[in-house]
Formats: sequence, C-alpha cells, structure tokens
Amino acid sequence: MYDLIVIGAGPAGSMAARQAAQSGLKTLLLDKDLFPRAKPCGGGLTLRALDALASVGLRLPESVIERPLMGARITIAGRSVEVRKPWPVAVTVLRERFDSLLLHAAAAAGARVELGRRVEAVTQDRSSVAISAGRETWSGRLAVIAEGASGRLKRVVRPINGERFWICVSTDSTLNGQVDDHGLMHIETGLTRTGYAWIFPRRESASVGLSAMPGHCHGPRRILGGYLGGHGFDADLPLRGHIVPLGGLKRRLASGRVLLAGDAGGFADAFTCEGIAYALLSGAAAGHAAALALAHGDLDKEKDGAGGLERIYTDLCRPLLRQLRHSLLALRIHDLLPASLYQAILLDPGCLSAFLDVAAAKRGYPSFLAYIARRLPGLTLKALPDA
Repeated sequence: MYDLIVIGAGPAGSMAARQAAQSGLKTLLLDKDLFPRAKPCGGGLTLRALDALASVGLRLPESVIERPLMGARITIAGRSVEVRKPWPVAVTVLRERFDSLLLHAAAAAGARVELGRRVEAVTQDRSSVAISAGRETWSGRLAVIAEGASGRLKRVVRPINGERFWICVSTDSTLNGQVDDHGLMHIETGLTRTGYAWIFPRRESASVGLSAMPGHCHGPRRILGGYLGGHGFDADLPLRGHIVPLGGLKRRLASGRVLLAGDAGGFADAFTCEGIAYALLSGAAAGHAAALALAHGDLDKEKDGAGGLERIYTDLCRPLLRQLRHSLLALRIHDLLPASLYQAILLDPGCLSAFLDVAAAKRGYPSFLAYIARRLPGLTLKALPDA
C-alpha cells in the first residue's frame, strides 16, 4: 500500500508527488499520457511561478526557458500602451519540456511514476483509497487528484455540476516581424465582452490564444482566426481548446482521504486565467498536507477522520485562496466598470505597471485595487467624451 497516490502528472501533481516523496512518503504518481506530451497552454510562467519553484529548491535550466518577457503591450480599440520592467515579469516555456522537468524531479525524489494509466475510478473507505485503471488497482492511505479542470474524478470530493470556468483557444506559430520585438507579451481586449487575446513570444515560435467567459464570447475559434490573420499569422492554423476554472469561488478541496490540487481544485487567477503558479503552490501544499496528516496521527481511526487532512490542507492553502478571492473581486469590479472608464484604466501606463507587479507577486490585488481607486478621479476625467 502506498502512503499517497497522485493522479495527474502536470505541475500540480508532480509537485505533490515530489513534496510527499521528499517527506518520506511511499508515493505513486499516475498519468494517462506518455511524456513528453503536448499541452494546450500559453506557457507563460510568472515570477510567482518561478518563486514557487525556488521555494522548494527547483530552478529552471536555461534550456527550458524559451524567452524572458520584460513587460506587456496592451491594446484596446486600436490604441496601445506598453510598459517595460527592469526585471522579467514572466518567462515562456514549452509545456512538454517544463512538465517533463517536474515529472523527473518527482521521480528523482523517490516517487514511483506510472505513465499511460488512465484512472477510471477513485473509491475510499475509512482506512484507504482505491485507484482503478483498467485491470489494475492501487491502494493508498491518501490520494491527490490533479487531473486538470476537465476531469471528472473530482466528483469524489464535490459535485461538478455548475462549475464555472474560462474557455481558452490557442495555437502555436512561428514568429513574425510584427510581434518579435523586445520580448513583450501582447494582450488585446475588447474582442469579447470579458477576456483577452494574447501573443507570448518564444525563441522561434509564439503561443497565440484567446480566453473568454462562456456566454461572453460567440465563436471563439472564429474570433481567434481573425486575430491571427490581423497579426500576420496563418488564420488557418490548427486550434486547441481547454478550460480553466474560475478561481476565487468557494469550493471543497478535500473529502475523506482525497485532496484536489491545481485546476481540479479551482486554483487559477479569476482575473488573468493564470494557473501554473497556483498549480505549483497547491500541489506542493497537497504533498505537505499529506505528510503532516500521516505524521500527526492514525488516520485509520474515525476520531481523526480525514477531516484533519482537510483542515491541514486548507490552512496551508489559505494565502492562495485569499489571493484568488481578491482576483475574483477584481474581475467583478471590471464587469461593473463602464467601457470608457475601463479603457482609460487599461491604457494608463501607471495602472499597467501596477498590474504587472501583481502578476509578479510583488503586489497583491488589494494594493492594486487601492491604487486604481486613488487614480479614479483623474481616470474618470480621461474617460469623459470631451476629455
């Protein structure tokens, strides 16, 4: 029997397995795919993500970093503003290389890795968890589900009906002269009611995509095709879709002996859709929570229940959950703003600089929103038709 079985070897799952194995737990890491595998994702790692790696002793090799992004160019209604920082606000990576790096780190820490194993069922009783994939079944004292936003195994923890999420459509393309300039991320809003299009440059390619809320975007593939063509890319490139949970909502993170991490747990920024940093942080917290719970007492005893596991995990995730609630507040405020005022805020260099500080974990959302509030009278004047 394993101490911990982790389902999903993306950033959250690999971090959970590595943390648990380093803590001395007998750990099994399962994934339905063979690695390296492609992953539909922008591939941008913010400073928050890099700090999360550094906090557990991991460092990105230069060979994995595609390109440092020194700032952002924001475009809305044909007008643009750009802000550069003296430090990279993010770096781009290829997810197949990045995820393989984390997987190997988990294996190096002592976790057993089984790839090409599609888990079909997770069941539990008072003493153990059973994980079934085809004709094979593994038993563990605890389990972490880190299968992503679209997986259904998380039903063992909470109902999945009514889940709220972003929809994302993306593609990869060779760079062209229009966007290969000075290592900036390119963001354009206004193409949908809520959401944005992006271009994240890499060494020789770029991730191009669109994020939007369901119901706020009609024909995302058509819209992204127009965006591609408008920026000199091939409008007929193959597109891939995925979903990202709307972070900040109240969700149950554990039930009995099972924890949810990463997108499966709803760990994603509600305002920006950024999820890799929160996958890393929640995964590490899940592995740590498993080790603490098993060291704390005999979970086989009903009096400990694994309510203790849920309490430990929630306490470890509390700073993340607070940040995600603030990101949801920022999204809701955005939805209430008149379009002209939102445009004035978006095109203000000071506001953009402050927001990049949020993405870099150098400033929190409360500080960012307070900054906007202080600037609001002047920004409102800018938004007036005669201003």
